[in-house]
Amino acid sequence: MSTPPGWYPDPEWMGRERYWDGQTWTTQSRRYERTRRHQRPP
Repeated sequence: MSTPPGWYPDPEWMGRERYWDGQTWTTQSRRYERTRRHQRPP
């Protein structure tokens, strides 16, 4: 079972999110907002 594309906690930078395209991490990142709920990272 693969993880769907979406924004997840960045595995390298605390306090940031990175976009998972369904296969790999992209270079897109953004500051984490506490109001968002996360799925488990891939």
